[in-house]
This record gives sequence, structure tokens and C-alpha cells, in this order.
Amino acid sequence: VGNMHQDFEDHSNNSRVIGLTDMADPSDSDPSDPSGSGGHGTHVAGTVLGNGQIDGATNGNYNGTEAGVAPQAQLYFQAINNSSSSGSSVSPPADLNDLFQPAYTAGARIHTNSWGASVAGAYNTNSRNADEFAWDNKDMLILFAAGNSGADANSDGVIDNDSMGAPGTAKNVLTVGASENDYPAVGNTWGSTFGYTTPPISTDPLADDPTSGLAAFSSRGFTDDGRVKPDIVAPGSWVNSTCAVSECGSADQYNILAGTSMATPHVAGASALAREYLVKQWYHEPSGALLKALLLNQATDIYPGQYGTGSTQEIAVTRPSPQAGWGLLNLDDALFPTNPRRVWWWDHTNNMQSSLNDLTTGQTVTYTFEITQTDPLNVLMAWTDFPGSTLSGGALVNDLDMVLEDPSGTMHYPNNASQITERYLSYDDGSIMSASSWPSAGGEFAVRFTPGRYPATLNEAKMTINVTSSGLKQWGVDVYADNGGGQPGTQICAVNTSATLPSAGTYILTINLSTCDSGSNYVINSGDFYIAFRQINASDPRMVSETNTPIENRSWSSSNGTTWALQTTRDYHIAAILDVPATSQDRVNNVIGIDLDTPATGTYTLTVDAYNVPQGPQPYALTVSGVGRLLGEESVTMPIDGTGTYIFGNTGISMTFTAEDIDSVTVNVQRDTFPTTNGLAAVVERLYNISSTGGSGTFTADVSFEYETAELNGQTAANLQAYRYNGSSWDAPVGTADPATRRVNVTGVTSFSPWVLGTSTPLAVTLTQTDTTAPLTTGQIAPWLILLGLLSVTLFVVLRRRTASA
Repeated sequence: VGNMHQDFEDHSNNSRVIGLTDMADPSDSDPSDPSGSGGHGTHVAGTVLGNGQIDGATNGNYNGTEAGVAPQAQLYFQAINNSSSSGSSVSPPADLNDLFQPAYTAGARIHTNSWGASVAGAYNTNSRNADEFAWDNKDMLILFAAGNSGADANSDGVIDNDSMGAPGTAKNVLTVGASENDYPAVGNTWGSTFGYTTPPISTDPLADDPTSGLAAFSSRGFTDDGRVKPDIVAPGSWVNSTCAVSECGSADQYNILAGTSMATPHVAGASALAREYLVKQWYHEPSGALLKALLLNQATDIYPGQYGTGSTQEIAVTRPSPQAGWGLLNLDDALFPTNPRRVWWWDHTNNMQSSLNDLTTGQTVTYTFEITQTDPLNVLMAWTDFPGSTLSGGALVNDLDMVLEDPSGTMHYPNNASQITERYLSYDDGSIMSASSWPSAGGEFAVRFTPGRYPATLNEAKMTINVTSSGLKQWGVDVYADNGGGQPGTQICAVNTSATLPSAGTYILTINLSTCDSGSNYVINSGDFYIAFRQINASDPRMVSETNTPIENRSWSSSNGTTWALQTTRDYHIAAILDVPATSQDRVNNVIGIDLDTPATGTYTLTVDAYNVPQGPQPYALTVSGVGRLLGEESVTMPIDGTGTYIFGNTGISMTFTAEDIDSVTVNVQRDTFPTTNGLAAVVERLYNISSTGGSGTFTADVSFEYETAELNGQTAANLQAYRYNGSSWDAPVGTADPATRRVNVTGVTSFSPWVLGTSTPLAVTLTQTDTTAPLTTGQIAPWLILLGLLSVTLFVVLRRRTASA
């Protein structure tokens, strides 16, 4: 740590590096950036969390200095750069779970990675492993650089699509592309520096358009299965940050680098700040999906880009695009939109708000809100999907839909919804572990498939087979219905097929089953079905399987096609291809959004539908940004773990406890549905029902009640006070109105019950008890800690220039 840059200290000379490991060489006594690495890891880390003290920053005052985005965060540094006299190479663990787990165990929940491989959009084993870790640890956000493979291969003056790097092709990571920085003094063009030969890209300056320009080198999407990547872009050309001792000779220098490696830490730092805000201000431990949804919802759409028109336009479509994803990072609007804009969010993964159940196939959740101005309305949903198969390109497994009904009844569907005509069902992880065969003809290996949505139409099967020699190979493909007991039953069809293969080895082959059922496609109306590989000639070809855990328990074997045995140690490589009916929904992405630039005022209904969730239940995160208010009823239960401030989700209630002996508090709010009988019409149209459980029940708290202007019901905001119902009558009004924040603040509250806001005392009434029998809870609030796992590597960095310290 002694060789680390001084900007990784706090302002009292204490290191903020809480872990430093060399994943490439565990015996290395100094895993900081080695000679020959270019100081890549140090530069990346500085953009995330350097505090700029060498450049004159002081604690709490970072403006105008080389401070990073989150200058008080802590760092868990993992080096995977293997440097030697022959050069430098990236050597991550073979299984990326082994990279993420140590950082997660140390407390990291933001893991940023500025490395990868150029794979032209392919979903490889590293991509799947990243998805697997995110699925198993939904409170971690993993970021990857998109790559620096942007090219103009056809010399038309526009950067080509289909160059996305891996593991940035993973579904569940936040993949970052590079925008231009604001550094017009550079003067160079993309042509003079990087060799692009055709205008408009060849004549475009390197770093003069931070609001709408993309870096030419930044890798573009789509992924091979059609998903939008990158997710977001951030400055990546001509970025100044901390310089490693091995590069600059001392621990007090800065240097300039460029690449998506430099863009990614900007978003990592923003993610850390967003997480800190949610934890400290909302007392909510966010899922990675929520952080992603918040950042993408208010990312700035940079369509059409900085140059060209028509066929030479830099960005072809409004967001999301395969060039810039959902847009340019905009943390201010994501967390603190300009009044009167609001951002509402729901995080199903962590069960903070009521009715936030994870979804299974066919379930729906509706959200109702009123839009009161024609400012843009942005709705975005993200979910951490089950890991995909490398054979399917990581294709979406759990498919959620979203539709927004406006006041006129018009239905709005996700932006640029990606359509597919086929759905790929597979239950292996793509790894090839072994091959099995029967010693005689007639033996079969089968996989059970669950379509999820019905009717489902079978079109093709894919099988991975292994042969020991070249030549003509024959095998059978059989399709079975379920026998009602979870085993293959009635045979639907038997197809004999063959292929002439050039050599021994493993092959993925497609078998047409469109005439399987009496000359037509087999239609599954309910339940499961089975596809089986049948041995025609003994021992060759062989059925390939993987034996990685967990085993899906969907693979069966039979010596005769009649008596079946469940395989508990292997998953066979058989996939089903189902036809997908035409739809306006997105069938490809696990991030979808709806943007209305000038929404009509009135009531909107948003419906989230679990279209097909074979690996559920599926949590998700939802964000809505606009000018208006939420409608309907909502409950939030939070554990009370000592004194301090607690914010109860979207209910509009916050409490600051100065003393407490209770376990939890439930806030139930009924919006716009407050009773208008028994003299209650002269109060704000919102009922707050607050209760506590556990302990002795004693507490003292200051309570802040939020309302919406549309709920005032003729009351004067400046005169509002709060009234508590004591069981038989309303207590005398208390509290102070703050019209600027639309709140009434009450100090010294010692008992809970129903509350209303008004300017005259309501009449005594009997209130109907609000149903709060089954609120969701967040679980125990944990102390906040931001840790970042960063990687010292050399891939995805393309340009370097040294600058002296200020």
C-alpha cells in the first residue's frame, strides 16, 4: 500500500484501501500496478474514488480538482494483470465467481471491471459466470467496460455495430461505453490519432462534445442474441486521473488515458453515491437492479449524436440504442430531479414496499399515478435474470412485460422493443463435461421442458453431440408428452436424422421438428414435454452433458424408451426452440423502458406482467420519473434499530427517533381515497395509518408528513397542521407547515394511530381499519459501507499522456 497514490488516503493521511490482493499471482508481496501495466488500475481507481488532495482538494470541497466521483469511498483492490519481462496480460480466475466472491465477502457491493475480450457480441463463459454471481447475490452491482473495438470496416464514415466485448455482454452487469470528454484543447481528430479514414468520423475532434458525442473506439452493440449493449455511456476520451508509481515515478502525479476503461469508473463512482444516498437517506439496501434502473431512467438521450445525417448519422435511433444504450450518465437527475419533477422507485428484491412480491408466470402488478404537467414521463424496469446458456447467446430466461395505459386508454409499450420469432429453452450451463452413449440401439437421453406460457409451439431441437470419428452419423430424436407423473409418457413423434461430420469432436446440431405431430408442429397446451436423443448405432454419436452444480434434475435416461430413470448428476445438452407469437412487448432485454416526451395530464396505469418465468420467482426494480403524484394505497414496514431518521419509501412519511423501545413501524397511506363523510371533507385527501410492534412500545419521534398539491382539497398549505385520532376523537392540531416541501412537521410524537392533515379540526368518527395485516419488511438494517472491487488490467485502454500534478 505504500506505493499507492496519495489520493487514496483520507484527508488525515489514513489509507482508504481496505483490501489489496493479486488474483494473478497470490504470492506477490506488492500487488499494486506493476511496471509495464501502464498504471491502468490506479488510473481507474482514481476516477472512482480519488480524493484529489494532491490537486488541492480539501475534505468536502472537491470542485475544480482531480478528485474522483466518490472521493470518500473505500477501496478493495484486486489485481488480475500478470506482468513480466515479455509483456503484460490479463489473467482473471477461470471462474469469475472466484473474482467477485472475495470482494463481496469483504463487504463490497459495487464491483467495477475495466477489462474484457473482443468477442463481437458473443456471450461467453465469463459472461455467464458474471450473470450467475449477480443472480446469486442480487445486492451487488457489477460493472464492465464495453471494449475498445469500435471500427469503420466498410469506410462509410460511421462506426460499425456488433463489436461488444465480454464479459460486458452479460445480461445482469452494467455495461459502460465511452462518450467524449470536454477537452477541446486537444485539437486532434479521430482520423489523425486513430486512423479512421472517412468523414464524418475521421474529421471529428477527439474530445469536444461531452453532451452528445461518442468516442469512436467505444464498442457498439447489439449482443449476438439481440440485447441492447452498452447500457450507458460516460466520458472516456482524454480522462485525467491518478498515475501509478510504476508509471510516473512518484505517488503524487496524474496522467491522461482514454478508453471504455476510463468511462466505466465514472459510472461505478456514481453507483456508489446512489447506493450511499439510498442507504443513508432512505435506510434501504438497494439491489443491483435498482441502482441500474435509477441510473438508466434519467440517463440523457444523446440521439442523434454529434455528426452525420441519414446513413452517416452517429446514433440511428432514440434510446435505447446499440451505440449509447439508454444515454449519458446524469446522476443529478437520477437522484435529485429539478422540482416539481419526482422519481419514484420500487425495489422488489429487498421487499421494502408493500405488495412487492417476486413474480411467477402469469402474475401481474399494477401501479397508478397522476401526471399533472406535460414534462417528460420516463418509466424504466430492470431485473437480474437467471444465467443464460452460452449456446443461446445468453438469451433472456425470465421474461417480464410492461405496458402503460394513458388517460385516453392508449397503450404504450417499451421503447424499441426487441422482437424474436423463437424462444430458446435450455437447462444446461453450456459447459461440456462428459459424453454418454448406450452400448446398443434404442437407448435414449431426454430433457424435460416447461414452456411456462401456453399454448407453446415446438419448432426445432438443438443437440450437442460428440463423435469419435469422421463420416456419416445417425441418431434419432423423439418427442414425448408428460405422463402426468413427471416422466416421459406418450410418444408424439420419432425422427431419424443424420449428418456427415468432417472429424472427431463435438458438434451443435439443429433438428427440424415442424412436422413432428402428424405432419404439423407439436402444440403444448399445458404441462411439460420431453425431447430425447435416441441411439441408432451403438456408442457413436454420443450425448454430451455437463455435471456442474446445481443440477437441474430435468435429465432422464432409458435403455428402451419405455422405462426412465432421473439423472441426478448431469444435465444433457438438449434445447427446445419454440415459436413466439407476434407482440408489441420486448422479448430480448432485461432492461425495458417507456418514454413519453409530452404526456397528457391525467391518470396512468402501469402494468407489470410475468410473461414467462421458468426460473422464478423473479424480483425486479421499477422507476418512474415525471411531474405528478402516486395514487392508491401503499404500506411500508421498517425495523427500528436505534435512534435516527427513517424514510418509509413512497408513503411520504419520515421519522426521526430520539428515543425508542420498539421493533418495527408500519406506515399505511391511502392516497386520493380519503372518506368524504362525517365531516372529513375539509382535510387533505390522504390518510396516514401508523402503528408499531415489539418492545415496550415507548418512543419519541419527530414525524414529517408529505402530501401532494392536488390532494389539498381546498385547504391552504401554509395553515396545515396534523391531527391524530385517539380512538374516539381527534386530538388538538399540532405541527408546522412547510409549503415549499409540501410537508407538515410534528415534533415529540409519543403514540401512533391514524393521522390526517387539515386546517380545521375533523369531527369525531369511527374509522374503518386499513388492512395492514401482511406488509412486507426490509429485514434488519445494516450499517452502511461502500467498498469497490477494482481490477488492475491493461485491456480496454487506448491512449496515454502524462501530466504533472497541479
